[in-house]
Amino acid sequence: MTLPTNVFRRPPVKWCRIEEKAERLLEECRAFEGKERVPLPIPVERWIERPLDYQFGIEDLSRFGPGVLGCVFIDEREILVSDRIRTDGRFRFKCAHELGHMVLHAGKGKNFHERGELEPGSDIEVEREADRFAVGFLMPNVELLLQLDEIVSDHALDLEQTLLAITGESTESRQLWTRLLVPELCRRFDVSRQALVYRLEEIRFRDGKQLLPKRIASELVRHGSAPSARASSRH
Repeated sequence: MTLPTNVFRRPPVKWCRIEEKAERLLEECRAFEGKERVPLPIPVERWIERPLDYQFGIEDLSRFGPGVLGCVFIDEREILVSDRIRTDGRFRFKCAHELGHMVLHAGKGKNFHERGELEPGSDIEVEREADRFAVGFLMPNVELLLQLDEIVSDHALDLEQTLLAITGESTESRQLWTRLLVPELCRRFDVSRQALVYRLEEIRFRDGKQLLPKRIASELVRHGSAPSARASSRH
């Protein structure tokens, strides 16, 4: 049984449009490489350069000011990410975020130099838009739900019963999210827990019920990393 994607509510129109742009780029990259499905984790660093044809570098950005972690130069078609976060688990989100500026904001500035947070949640509009692009690029909703379905199948769980369990706030729900689903999804998409939880919190059924209950989402972020799930192959 496959998770029925048509029972979920679409995000607001503005966010849909941004995610559609991310999805079109993903499709372009997938087709360029001749893949049947997008590879996971999304190879954002490689795809920025080819086939998307932007210059990409990882270097010391202190010359642009203290704490600068990413730069985008629109006319030069160049994206730079600080070498300070090269081994950070949030590095790929920063790469996708800067790609979002390049794709979305050519008419809003010639360059962007960014400090501070590396995760979704900024209250600055262009940053929120770049966050949305990054989330959509690294964790496309359809693929996220397909992977959730595959994890359930890999562990020989009943999909209907599991779906019913994880949308509640029971002990079983907490254990499934904390010990299996979140660690495994983080591994497959190679994203931080905070970025993944941010994404999962937004997924709602048409009746408004959240896929990941809010209280459990808060606990997942507050308590940090969970035990690793059993390694499993995508294919």
